[in-house]
Formats: sequence, C-alpha cells, structure tokens
Amino acid sequence: MKLLFETGMNGILADEMGLGKTIQVIALLCHLYEKQVSGPFLIVAPLSTLPNWLLEFQRFAPKVHIVFYHGAMAQREKLRSEITTKYDILGRKYFPVVLTTYEFPIRDHFLSRIKWKYIIVDEGQRLKNYKSLLARTLRRYVTVNRLLLTGTPLQNNLTELWSLLHFLLPEIFDNLEAFQTCFHLEEIEASTASDQLINQHDKIITVLHEILSPFLLRREKKDVQIQLPRKKEVLVYCPLTEVQMQLYSSMIDKSILNIFTKKEDIIPDNPDGTKQKRFSLLRKNEIKN
Repeated sequence: MKLLFETGMNGILADEMGLGKTIQVIALLCHLYEKQVSGPFLIVAPLSTLPNWLLEFQRFAPKVHIVFYHGAMAQREKLRSEITTKYDILGRKYFPVVLTTYEFPIRDHFLSRIKWKYIIVDEGQRLKNYKSLLARTLRRYVTVNRLLLTGTPLQNNLTELWSLLHFLLPEIFDNLEAFQTCFHLEEIEASTASDQLINQHDKIITVLHEILSPFLLRREKKDVQIQLPRKKEVLVYCPLTEVQMQLYSSMIDKSILNIFTKKEDIIPDNPDGTKQKRFSLLRKNEIKN
C-alpha cells in the first residue's frame, strides 16, 4: 500500500478475513501523517464494522482525530466543522480521518464537496455492480487515491471485476465491452469442445492475474501460518466463591428456592417428575451465572 501511494496507484487489499486489513490501513494512514500528508481521509464501511474501526484506532493510533460521521442531519451538521478543521498530531496540524457508512456518501452531499486525499472502501465487493448507486456516487468523489478492502476472493466474473477496476482506474478501464472483447468471450461461448474451453479458461485466469498483480495483494492464512507463533492452551480453573457455593448448596437442598421464585412461578411436576428436574437445572445455572 505504501508503494501504491508513492507511485500514485490505487489498489485492492484482499487478504483473507482475520489477517488484519484494518490495522494495515491504520498503519498506512499513520505513515502518511508521518510523511506530512495532511489528509483528509475517508473510510466508508458497513455500520456493523465501524465500532471495530473506532476501537482499533483508539488502540493503535490514539492521537489521530477520528470523526464518526453518522446520525441525523442536525448531528451531522455539528460534525462538519470537525472534518474541515486541522488537529495537532505530534506538533503538526492534520485533517482527521472520517468514518462513515455506505448510505451517507449517497445521501449527504457535503462529503462530495471535499477533496479527499484517500478514500478507503471496506467490504469493497459492494462496488462490483458498476450500475449501483453507491458505485456511481463514489466514482464522482474527488480523491487522490482509492483503496478497496475485501476478504472475499474475487470471482472470475469479468463484469464484476471490471466494475472494481473501473472504480480504481477509470482512465484505463473505461469501457466494459472493450474489456470483455480482450478475453474473446464470444469464441468461448461458441465453442463446444471441452478441452478448448478449459484452455481458454486457463488463459483468461492467467491474463486476469497479470492484470491484477500490480495493484492487488491477497494473502491467505495458510501463506502466513509459518509466521504465526504456536498456540498455547492454558486451562484456568475458576472455583465458586464462598457466597456462590452457599447459594449453590442451598439450591440443591431447596432451602433457598423461595428467594428465586414466587409461588405462581413453580412448575408443577409431571407424574415422571420431568418438569421439576428441568426447573432445578435452570435455577442451578442461574446461580452459577
């Protein structure tokens, strides 16, 4: 990612889920601040992942000012001045990192008026439909660099792949039909020989890898497993406290039953006693918890 920025290229970070794409992005932004790249930076992500983004920034880059751009119109209006204000980081003034969800680049035109230094789209496969409102909107945003994050392997769907490339490098990948023609899809569809289909398919995969290799990084857990420390299994026994033990013992002999239930809550026994057993087990679990 550092090399992509230095060469003015956009790219895709497609590491398998769990290999730390979030922390890599945070490290990249910290590197840019150190190089006196003032920002501002925009991260567009699913709402469900934004709390994790905030926690990771607080953990690894607590001095970076984060603007969580979300909420009702009145709340967002109060946040707008924060986005256009520079903040002190180690003695220098920098613009903040703005975190927002997919809906606000579409709904809130304020974000589109800012000249961003970097736009980072988490779960970048959301842009695989080039006709979608989100893809069309983000393509119009003014930014120096763009980065897609995805833990999903890129499919061999030429239209979806072109959509991602069109977002990253619109000046190169500007024509879908021309892109498809490069792979001679009509010849493949007209072919009935299985061997020929396999050969053509292999050629397409090879060409796709060549196209993507300059600006795509994908690593799987099996690739970095040798770099990970061996797992240590630690068994920690957690005995009951004195109070818990007293409650548990009282539950077994039913001397404390009235504390936990009202008379109307007691489940009457079946002839075989099944309800009473289930009831007792439930109360024992309550005490342990």
